[in-house]
Amino acid sequence: MVGGVYKVPIQGRHNNFPHPHVVVLEITGTKECVIVPGFSCEGVELGMYLQDMASMGMSADLVCVELDNAQHVKFIGTMTGKRASWSVERHRRISTKELNTAEKIGEMDAAGLSKIAQGLVKMAEAKPERFSPALVKRMRQLIME
Repeated sequence: MVGGVYKVPIQGRHNNFPHPHVVVLEITGTKECVIVPGFSCEGVELGMYLQDMASMGMSADLVCVELDNAQHVKFIGTMTGKRASWSVERHRRISTKELNTAEKIGEMDAAGLSKIAQGLVKMAEAKPERFSPALVKRMRQLIME
């Protein structure tokens, strides 16, 4: 599952329509995964989101990791890659059971995953209350791989 890119609904956003998310970590003890949503860099919603975050004192490079999906994601089917912002600030946990019902649309390479993990660690340093020490340790290990 790690590295898989799935279409997962974001509750309360996007009319709950499925949206691309990458699986960054699997947490085997709880049968959960940490997922991070991706957004088109040109999207209006991303611009509004970044303005909201800036008003709370959080910079774009803290809340998002920008990647060229054409380089880092091998898509299944007809979907093609483009520049995307992966919102580490909006990371969340999801059960593997729920993830297994989502449509897999691609696979992210190790370099892309490492960059997202680095963004999550950076966010954890800025907002430690949102991350357990064990989760930060696992993300640091992912960066080293």
